[in-house]
Amino acid sequence: MNLLLATPCNLVANDQELGPSLIGVFHDMTIKIHPDIEIPGNALIPKEWAIFSKWMLSSEETRRDYVLVSEVYWPDGTLLHQTKSKSSSPATTALIFIIKHQAFPFGQDGRVRIRLWMENEDKTLVHESIEIFISVRVQKNVVLG
Repeated sequence: MNLLLATPCNLVANDQELGPSLIGVFHDMTIKIHPDIEIPGNALIPKEWAIFSKWMLSSEETRRDYVLVSEVYWPDGTLLHQTKSKSSSPATTALIFIIKHQAFPFGQDGRVRIRLWMENEDKTLVHESIEIFISVRVQKNVVLG
């Protein structure tokens, strides 16, 4: 099994004929806030985003069910959440996973770490974990006037 692509993005449009389109691929976020607002370390902003991944299968790996495990960590290393996504049908040549999130972590400056790995349905590891990082900066804007 080979990982072809794994990235965070704003949105994934999945067209039945053309396949997925990634909209707003990003690796860093700057969040601007009023200078008088204090942000708790576990603050989430209501912002939809997704993690897209595509995996190429060898002929021996086809026609099986797989589970993608995704973990998102705060910059301080604390686990924010874990998601397990089962493939929707036994794969023939490639697997695509789209993990949607409804809130983005912005309570801590630093790098949000995303870990992905693939398991069989029986929880046997079939692809070791990979990591993706998103830099998060919370910037207090100067208010004039």
